[in-house]
Amino acid sequence: GIVPGDDPAWRPMLLDRVNSCYQRDKNHPSILIWSVGNESFGGSVIRDMADRFRQLDPDRPVHYEGIFHDRTWPESSDMESQMYPSAEAVEAFLQEHPDKPFICCEYTHAMGNSCGGMHRYTDLALREPRYQGGFIWDFVDQSLRMKNRYGEEFQAYGGDCGERPTDYDFSGNGIVDGTRRPYAGKMQEVKFNYQPVRMEVGPDSVRVLNDNLFISTDRYDCVVELAREGVRTAEAQLVTDVPPLSEKTYRLPEAILDGIARIEDEASGPDAPVEYTITVSMRLAEDCTWAKRGHETAFGQGVFTTGTGLNTAEKKPECSRITGRDWLRTIRLDTPCGPLDLTRGSFNVGIRGESFDALFSLLRGGLVSFRRGGHRGTGTGFSAADRELFAKLPRPCFWRAPTSNDDGNRMAARHGIWKLADQYQVPRPETLEIFTEQDAVLLQMKYALPVSWLTEPPLDQLPFVTVGYRFRADGKLTLSLDWDPLQAGDWRNLPSMPVFGFLFRMDADCDRFSWYGRGPAENYVDRCRGARLGIYHSTVRDNMSPYLVPQECGNRTGVRRAEVTDARGRGVRFMAGSGLRDRKKEVRGMRLFEKSAMEFSVLPYTPQELENASHPYELPPVHYTTVRCSLMQMGVGGDDSWGARTLPQYCLPAGKKLHFEVTVEGI
Repeated sequence: GIVPGDDPAWRPMLLDRVNSCYQRDKNHPSILIWSVGNESFGGSVIRDMADRFRQLDPDRPVHYEGIFHDRTWPESSDMESQMYPSAEAVEAFLQEHPDKPFICCEYTHAMGNSCGGMHRYTDLALREPRYQGGFIWDFVDQSLRMKNRYGEEFQAYGGDCGERPTDYDFSGNGIVDGTRRPYAGKMQEVKFNYQPVRMEVGPDSVRVLNDNLFISTDRYDCVVELAREGVRTAEAQLVTDVPPLSEKTYRLPEAILDGIARIEDEASGPDAPVEYTITVSMRLAEDCTWAKRGHETAFGQGVFTTGTGLNTAEKKPECSRITGRDWLRTIRLDTPCGPLDLTRGSFNVGIRGESFDALFSLLRGGLVSFRRGGHRGTGTGFSAADRELFAKLPRPCFWRAPTSNDDGNRMAARHGIWKLADQYQVPRPETLEIFTEQDAVLLQMKYALPVSWLTEPPLDQLPFVTVGYRFRADGKLTLSLDWDPLQAGDWRNLPSMPVFGFLFRMDADCDRFSWYGRGPAENYVDRCRGARLGIYHSTVRDNMSPYLVPQECGNRTGVRRAEVTDARGRGVRFMAGSGLRDRKKEVRGMRLFEKSAMEFSVLPYTPQELENASHPYELPPVHYTTVRCSLMQMGVGGDDSWGARTLPQYCLPAGKKLHFEVTVEGI
């Protein structure tokens, strides 16, 4: 039966509980709403509890989520309340039920790598006044400090003490971990979505919207920063005084406008566009009980590019295909950057430039050697500085280690064919084509994707990706990846790809990295509003987010370039495909463009190693640094962790043509 329901035996005890709750917390400044309980369905006893709260305190509202399931006593709650509805469901409900405000008593379940799409709820709260927001479940991981059999301390979860039944890591749903250390990626996004002031930054002004209920923006120091290609060039104060629940537009400080003018003047024309950012930051003007002066409470950023009238279409390089009849033992291509030699053997293709040597293996189906060296010196050998840039051959990548939300919605079962494609792709050396260009040599080959375990079709009947390796004489290598669903035959209805890009493995000594992209904390396509464009530095180990269960982590969106190096600065630079792309957005009538970008991650482990571990201490010893450059990775989701899927707009549909390029060079 339902407890307490209408059973009068429960009434005295529960009314006494209401009184005790009120007397204990009536003077607490954080108590805004009284709650009669949770998940107890309905009944007259719940109604009487709500009435008792109103008798004791007529000024504060009363909440009860159960009226959504039992409408017998709607007066049990002064508001509509649900757990984990989608933002779209909330909006639809409000259109049909205009009599009460709405609150999510639990939402954006923060289990593991989560909180994706949270901005949909906060955006709804801005445009729909009857939606009053929600409460993230949960604040802190409910974990226990334990030691494993080897004496190593770790944060334990359900089942680690031998208890059965258990919900395992289901209570690992905090935005801070069990030691109260924030999960940087989740906290970054939550803080931005909850910030009390919004800034919409234009090329010469900023619109300031004050969402505070009681204080003006004169309580903050407003700081404006200008950065050129990620490097700060100017900073100035902006005096603002926007009353609560109001907005004003301010002209940017003269020092910032002068800096923009200098950047525009220094830009050398359409072949060298320059990107700059304007970041407006609201910081505490005085110390307070919870933070010191200078603590940032809100920010907004605008990204702009000089020469926004540029034609973004890139010229396709003219190339000539090398056929069997054209082959000599070695072909030399004289380029503006120096000589480029191409040698084809029965099983390998060698490429040598002014500063590099590369070996492409037809047997292994990829780039088995890429190192500095080339025509420099006597050619009698390689120095220590000329070591291999990659420890393993680069591979197309389609899979990620499932997140807690992925496990909850059975992503791996639906999309597991892409793990097959990732792990067991089959190079087809008979499809190798070689082209010469003005300053480069291009190798292209198809890779068959075994996306079915039900049949065993011939390789030429499997869907495939085309991978290009463009070697320039100056030592830069551009890898390209193309997927065309129209060439996939009967496989066109494949599920969306978790990832579309390349996986590189480097020596573990390359344990530090820097990037020009969104940061500083990890971010994903559906959780990147709290990140800002800039130059950041980290280590590979620190990029591992310490979730209770190892899973996908460490990703960055909007990355223009990145460097992965050892302690002496030796390593590889990764650059997103060149050119500009139209952002399809206008600010005050100005069409915006931004530089091409990629998603980027660097970790001590492969996706498979992360997927195989149930605790961080189960991860293997570190032997390599794993770098992933991708067009995109599907979002992490987070409406709930027991079925809600990543929203379609944050997925990579396999039914569309996909193209990705990344350029690498040794440094």
